[in-house]
Amino acid sequence: MIYILKVMGSLVGVPWLANNEEKAIMRYIYEAMDRAKETIHYSFNNNKEKYKQIFNIINERWECQLHHPLYPTYHYLNPQLFYKDSYIETNQEVVRGYINAMKNWFVIVMFKV
Repeated sequence: MIYILKVMGSLVGVPWLANNEEKAIMRYIYEAMDRAKETIHYSFNNNKEKYKQIFNIINERWECQLHHPLYPTYHYLNPQLFYKDSYIETNQEVVRGYINAMKNWFVIVMFKV
């Protein structure tokens, strides 16, 4: 029961955030998932064996349903996060997502695809 509470307590807010229609939340989805994974990581005292299967499930869901270049782009361009966390500029996944989104945008704008 404690194991489930440690995992689900961190993750329960992410779907709520994604389904919230009252305000523009997309720029926080990436950060929310990152924080949920960090919380799980620390709640198991950095013992990777205890949360490895959970992370595999989370990553699989993230890749097939939520991973889109717009999420890291919103994360990168969100001034509230960009100036608060200096790691954003060096996070390869965030920068790669931002660059891919900009490439897609460029193709759409220039070639009206």
